[in-house]
Amino acid sequence: MAKAFIIAGIGSGCGKTTITSAIIQGLVDRGYTVQPFKVGPDYIDPAHHSVLAGRSCRNLDCWMMGEEGVRKNFKKGIAGADVAVVEGVGGLYDGLGTAEFASTAYVAKILDIPIVLVVDAWGISRTAAALIKGIMEFEDVEVVGVIFNFLGSQGHYHLLKEVMQRHLPQVKILGGVIRSKKGFVPERHLGIIQADEIDWEERRMVLREIASQVDLDVLLDVACEKEGEAFRKKAVSVAKVAVARDKAFSFLYTENIETLEEEGGEILFFSPLKGESIPSDTCSLFLPGGYPELFMDELMENTGFLKDLNDFVDSGGKIYAECGGLIFLAREIVYQGRILKGAGILPIRVSFLERPILGYAEGRILCENPFLDKGAVVRGHVFHYSQVQELEPVSSAYELFVPSKGLRLKEGFIKRGILATYLHTNWFAGKARDIAKALIS
Repeated sequence: MAKAFIIAGIGSGCGKTTITSAIIQGLVDRGYTVQPFKVGPDYIDPAHHSVLAGRSCRNLDCWMMGEEGVRKNFKKGIAGADVAVVEGVGGLYDGLGTAEFASTAYVAKILDIPIVLVVDAWGISRTAAALIKGIMEFEDVEVVGVIFNFLGSQGHYHLLKEVMQRHLPQVKILGGVIRSKKGFVPERHLGIIQADEIDWEERRMVLREIASQVDLDVLLDVACEKEGEAFRKKAVSVAKVAVARDKAFSFLYTENIETLEEEGGEILFFSPLKGESIPSDTCSLFLPGGYPELFMDELMENTGFLKDLNDFVDSGGKIYAECGGLIFLAREIVYQGRILKGAGILPIRVSFLERPILGYAEGRILCENPFLDKGAVVRGHVFHYSQVQELEPVSSAYELFVPSKGLRLKEGFIKRGILATYLHTNWFAGKARDIAKALIS
């Protein structure tokens, strides 16, 4: 059995990622085996949590996994753990469009676990109680505790505790974190900087200071208990799948790698940035998302990889490329006023925008390809600051629908054994699992 709770926020920017990280660090320091989770589509925050916990963070996404998939992934994750720490997404009730679906509250209900609310208390006192009361009464959710963040002083914290005791005595006050610039992590265009860019010795010291301002004993007392369920590998290894993994290609769901292994794939990680090439005897290649635009000069210096990549394409090898992988395969990349040379596998030019294209998305396959049947519908998400211009005609992979924006557009590219797309998918459940099966077939 594992103690479990979900850390929700009143909105983005309230500090729930930092608070979650601090709680993970504090619990690990006490000797607990901590399993981190992240609600919704996210790669960067989970990578940070994975480093702190020493266990791979897992995603809980109703849109991509379905409700049953979320339950199964949660049970799988907590097997062998003492504590499950789930970080929410956005504000507590923020889901797909105006609906509750896929929100932190929705996931809390699905898993039947209590909510700890992180409240940005900067500049407020009595109003905090009104805000929390309104959140609790908006829908039927179990908010068992509150952590106040961005406090001005200890006096501010004592004032908030007095107000809460008077108006909401049933809610446990689990901590008050004083505002400090040391708690912030630098950001770039897709979120906070990546886990392998962090000085973790320094970061752990900051998180320990924050964790000392949270009552971890009471937090564990208000948590519920949940039982895990170990899943066994379903297949023996039948094919080698090369997966690029470094600072340029870093957006990898834990579930995607596990699904490849369950379906019979032997995973061969390699780093194009470190001068490595496609491992020998590779059956197929996965180029995940990341930041290739930041490292194109270095990537283009790896001439061995570029030659092997072209040979792999010419021999009919399968390549699945997501977002950053798509950008890398382009002929040209226009970034920060420079025209960068890409791998040249796809006859496209990628240019960057000031505003992102983001949201849950659903893609319907338009033509035959090695990964998904024509007419198949697969769910995922998009989050990119770039757009594509075709330099030569190339087959579109999807008719993509982004429901929160009302957008319908042709997207992705198919060329020989390649499917390159902006659509990020989680292969744990649903039609997207076929992508994993195709990579090992």
